[in-house]
Amino acid sequence: MLRLLFTRWLTVFTVFTAAALLGNAPPASAQAPAYAPTYLDPVDLGTLGGNETRAHAEKAGRIVGASQTSDGAIHAFKYEQGAMTDLGTLGGTTSWAFAINSAGSIVGSASVGGDLATHAFLWTQTDGMMDLGTLGGTYSRAAGINDDGQVAGWAQMPGDTAYHAFVWDATNGMQDLGTFGGESSFAYDIAAGMICGEAMLPDGSSHAFTRSTDGLLDLGTLGGTYSAAINCGDPAFSQRPVVGESSIAGDGATHAVSWDQRGVVDRGTLGGAESRALRTSIWGEIFGESQTAAGDTHPFQLWRGLVDFSQVLGDDSRIESVVPISDMRARAGTVVSGTAFGQADVHAYIASVPLLSEIDPSTARTITTGVFDVISQATAIHQFRCRRSESISPPIRSSSPIPGSDR
Repeated sequence: MLRLLFTRWLTVFTVFTAAALLGNAPPASAQAPAYAPTYLDPVDLGTLGGNETRAHAEKAGRIVGASQTSDGAIHAFKYEQGAMTDLGTLGGTTSWAFAINSAGSIVGSASVGGDLATHAFLWTQTDGMMDLGTLGGTYSRAAGINDDGQVAGWAQMPGDTAYHAFVWDATNGMQDLGTFGGESSFAYDIAAGMICGEAMLPDGSSHAFTRSTDGLLDLGTLGGTYSAAINCGDPAFSQRPVVGESSIAGDGATHAVSWDQRGVVDRGTLGGAESRALRTSIWGEIFGESQTAAGDTHPFQLWRGLVDFSQVLGDDSRIESVVPISDMRARAGTVVSGTAFGQADVHAYIASVPLLSEIDPSTARTITTGVFDVISQATAIHQFRCRRSESISPPIRSSSPIPGSDR
């Protein structure tokens, strides 16, 4: 199952590090206007000197993620106005950036000296990278930050036998959020006044939670024993609900879900058994990933139905993830990570794609120069892709040295 239990995140980190990450960032003078490119005119974010880059979040025109350096290490980066900046590490060799707030404060995890441990960090333009510590164990990870500067994530407890969700702020430091009576908990996101994640019960099952001033609230499941709230959405707007994943009755599959006034809502799959919702856009779209009927994992957009985004940069592209852009002026702007344009390496690209609200979902039709295919009308599964025959433009790139910090 596509569960976000910490062991799965460790696997992701291991694969991510071994495979390396992400092209050459264009200088600001060579860039198209901010977020002006379309899916036929994408902007390649470049790399920190290595082969690959993956984007994990965007806010106020700044993109963060992880990229391979010239020596093969993986480092957290910030991309802004055409320049990619290396955020460094906590003394070790690796780091990853997972979230950013409107002020440009960035959080993630980084290895300490000797690579003996990986700790949550907070990076600011003024102070650089700061170690947020742990709850007494070896490992911690910061997964989200809100505009008040509060950070959420999870950390190992003394003895390294369990993980607990935490919230951190500059006044109180790292605070343990506890569990539902079980061993571990994980916080995956934080918004204004809300934290979301998953926590274990005494029987070993794990349920999604939100936390406000009243403590942890159990959000329930689709009938199975597992659920996780991965993204808090925007508590002030009902069209941006809490989203995540939940096992169905019998635990035979895990589906993308959202939570609203109706309770937990099954958002389906792209034809396979597994899916999970990861993010929401300011327009109310839900983005995530799902298995297809063939068993492959593809990114999706959900509006009036599930849309497969795996070929959004061309028939030969294989997109892994989609991060919506928060700028209202960008409308359908996204940052997609995957392989495209005949390259074997994963890069991150700024690209625009049409909103599903602009498309008649009842029929396959050409949208500008992209194609919207109905895969299954009965289950409202569609695919947006760009045809190579329509002369998709190569990404804007530059052979200039990569801008970055020497930290």
